[in-house]
Amino acid sequence: MLPQLLHAVNDSEISRRELATIIAGDPALVGNLLKLANSSFYRINAQPVESIDRAVALLGTEGIRSLVAAAITQPVFSVSGGEFTRFPEITWEHTLRCAGAAKAHAAIVGNSDPFAAQLLGLVMGLGAIIVFRVALDQYAARRKLRPSAAVIASLRGATSWELSGRMLAALEDQMPGRLDHEPNSLGRSVHFGRLVGARAVLHANGRIDDNTAKASVLASGASASQFERIWPRLTAQTGMS
Repeated sequence: MLPQLLHAVNDSEISRRELATIIAGDPALVGNLLKLANSSFYRINAQPVESIDRAVALLGTEGIRSLVAAAITQPVFSVSGGEFTRFPEITWEHTLRCAGAAKAHAAIVGNSDPFAAQLLGLVMGLGAIIVFRVALDQYAARRKLRPSAAVIASLRGATSWELSGRMLAALEDQMPGRLDHEPNSLGRSVHFGRLVGARAVLHANGRIDDNTAKASVLASGASASQFERIWPRLTAQTGMS
């Protein structure tokens, strides 16, 4: 049902009642949604969010669409045992930070659709974890040695999520070596989100400081003003689970 749910939250015409109905139909989705709504990444005041109705009332249609999109993808980011137990966790952390940065860039800098940018950030992370899980399954089925970390890191995947042509073009703009044309504004926002999201993960895990993150982002082509307007939003949001 994941593509259908993603299609529903990508529909700007969908009403709060319709969203609430979709959420209420899946108890697991309700639990994930409320957990995410109460994380420091999304929670907007001290009062806990304890119901779908309250979440909808507090966040409005756009806010709840963003939460639903994140909540319905998070359960996929898990594996049991094996040699890469932290891969799904780190991938989810990067995915959520990437989506947040892409959304902020689209709203502040790119003059494009913030929700579409967020959704593409989530879809890219989702594709990565699906390919990762399929790779592990295939190796296990053939009784081969476990793939190395380098093999896992190099995997790429694509699937159909009923996305618009503009969103598919933005996804294609993320392919390595895609230099034959200028990315559209949405593609630029997603690229920025992936770039800054990765640095935010390293920062959150104590691997780099603010100055190193800024230097790295600027060296990749982003402007100082973009970094300074968006970076504090990401590094202040620590509720990633």
